Amino acid sequence: MAFGVLALSGFTAELSSAELRDREDFVIEAASLMRDRFLLDDVWERMGIDVAEGKAFVLSNPIMEAFRMILFSKIVPNLNKLGLLTPRVRDHFEQLGVLHYTDAPDSATSFDPDLLAD
Repeated sequence: MAFGVLALSGFTAELSSAELRDREDFVIEAASLMRDRFLLDDVWERMGIDVAEGKAFVLSNPIMEAFRMILFSKIVPNLNKLGLLTPRVRDHFEQLGVLHYTDAPDSATSFDPDLLAD
């Protein structure tokens, strides 16, 4: 991720409003799919478990909370650094409950180039 953040820094400033809207649409859809994929609707249904109860379990399960934290604690600050955490994306991320990761270190900031030296 650090490479992408470094390579795309400053890119959004050059986008037209239509191009920015396309990027926002992609970010919103991708984030929703990543979050929803792990709600396991199909699994609960196939196992005969009430889907709403299954989702509630996943949303409150400490292991799944930790997984979402790891996932979105990098995505949100990376998008912020790239200028893609627009008001529209912020609103969506607030609904997903992941906006509180905005000020976490982004991948480029927390990247240690010395790890590549060996």
